[in-house]
Amino acid sequence: MTEYILQQQETFGEDLEEVLVDVSGDAAVDIIRSLRLMSMTILADEHGGSEPFAVLEYALDDSTTDDVLLVNLGSDGGVQSVMSGD
Repeated sequence: MTEYILQQQETFGEDLEEVLVDVSGDAAVDIIRSLRLMSMTILADEHGGSEPFAVLEYALDDSTTDDVLLVNLGSDGGVQSVMSGD
């Protein structure tokens, strides 16, 4: 997650505030608050297994899908992993 936040700060630079929903002064928190759900993939074959059951894809700016944050959920709804994806 930290890697993703740093990537976004570097990518947007001085224009970061333009894509944020709320600007509190804490860029990391503001980036997390401003993430948009881009897609959700259900892997029904993995229900009850150890592999992710659902993958949520978030992005800060919906005009670009290059820098995304992937959240893998287990079938119990718990977060298995969070990683940057491109």
